[in-house]
Amino acid sequence: MRSSSPWSSSTKSPSSRRCQSHYDAEYLPGAVNTPGALTAAKAARIVPDRDRTVVVYCSGPACGRSTVTAAAFTALGYTNVRVSADGKADWFAAGLPMERPRAAG
Repeated sequence: MRSSSPWSSSTKSPSSRRCQSHYDAEYLPGAVNTPGALTAAKAARIVPDRDRTVVVYCSGPACGRSTVTAAAFTALGYTNVRVSADGKADWFAAGLPMERPRAAG
């Protein structure tokens, strides 16, 4: 992981900006998917504390959706929003664990 990684904060809320099927395949521990428009109500449900670190990511450097979502969090008054430019690819390359949905039943 790069030394400028946004994951260095111990108090963070990862937010995935990926389509639902990609999110469902695997995601960063604790991540909440934020597809579509980020409304004030949705942001408040995801991260109630506007001063908490929010790290937005998508699949990798070719995906620009995370910057759009980060700008939306910032416009809604969140004070510590970061973008993981290398996203899930950076996390995976560092050998960090991923979560997968549990099978129903």
